[in-house]
Amino acid sequence: MKTTLIIAAVISLMLVTTAAAASTTAGLTVTWQVASNIKPGGETTAIVTLTNPSATLGINNIKAYISGTNDVSADITTFEIAGLSAGSSQQTALKVKASTTATASTSYLTVLITYNVEGGSSQQQTTVSIPITINRAPILQIQNIKYNISAIEPGNIVRLTFDISNVGDGAAKNVLLKLNQSSATFSVVGSSGQDYIPTIAVGGRISSAYTLILSPSIPVGTQLIPVSLSYYDDTKSQNYTDTQYIGLTVSGKYNFIVALDTQDYLTSGQLGSINIKIANAGVQDAEFMTVQPVENEVYKQITPETVYVGSLKSDDYDTEKFTMRVGYIQPGLYPFIIKLAYRDQYGNPYEQNYETNVRVYSAAEVPRTSSISTTTIIIAIAAVAAVAYFVYRRKKKSK
Repeated sequence: MKTTLIIAAVISLMLVTTAAAASTTAGLTVTWQVASNIKPGGETTAIVTLTNPSATLGINNIKAYISGTNDVSADITTFEIAGLSAGSSQQTALKVKASTTATASTSYLTVLITYNVEGGSSQQQTTVSIPITINRAPILQIQNIKYNISAIEPGNIVRLTFDISNVGDGAAKNVLLKLNQSSATFSVVGSSGQDYIPTIAVGGRISSAYTLILSPSIPVGTQLIPVSLSYYDDTKSQNYTDTQYIGLTVSGKYNFIVALDTQDYLTSGQLGSINIKIANAGVQDAEFMTVQPVENEVYKQITPETVYVGSLKSDDYDTEKFTMRVGYIQPGLYPFIIKLAYRDQYGNPYEQNYETNVRVYSAAEVPRTSSISTTTIIIAIAAVAAVAYFVYRRKKKSK
């Protein structure tokens, strides 16, 4: 009976000792934080935190071994910590770099840590994998914008072409392109104005073309066509949205009215002059305008040869005088031709000929003019007045 009690007491003591050892067992806790994603050739920082969660036991002889992959690597391959007291922690910063040829993916730094717990004879170890996200970001730009006509006016039908270029370092996937139409500016003919492009590689470009009908009431000036872009990166995990703008230069319609203002009695073979009125009845100004008369068999030796008008505003006019010698022709109406050259507000050049009829008279139609000079007429009037006064005085004295 006594022997039985002694054995029971020993077993009970052993159980208590085992439970106490289990409560004092310590392990190393490893956490990490990565500052940011990186691009190929870029760098980021990973903070590795080693914590001793034990309340009583220290951890000694801590050694960390760091390995990377072909895509990522750390600036150090190992570090050591002499020890961590119970409840303490320590941080180590790792500079992480991605290779220039890294693919868009998640790569890992592997950290193998060995250590000893106080009171323990065997070495322990733990391994963690730190994820490093590598982004190759696509960047899409609209380039090489062209229209099939240079002078675009309200109501025109125009063909718009442009390229979508990927100037980023990653492929663009599932690209959705949309022209934002408006009844006040334009509408797309023959399509919805929306296109889907499966992929645009790095450095690649895709050409797009649309036929646009401009509104007749579209304002003159530079208008903007919004183009919405939506696409994913190479991993299809990151979505990008962007709105870019295509410039549309709209020129107003010109409407010049050229008419004869006044003219001399022009006759065959004689010199004479005319005044030409040029009215701008269009909706936009004409800049740097010149007027050049066109000589022919009817009108010769025209001067001046060129007139610089400058700016002729909308709803304004200009009058120019030309002197010429009439050819040996029969009386009648003959067109007088002028060439107008000018530019719009965007520098686009225009040239157009205009004509107005000028009458050539016969000699019989020209009004006869007296050969008596103005001075002679004045002297005659003065003489008549003097005689009248003399006669009046004589009659008054005779009475």
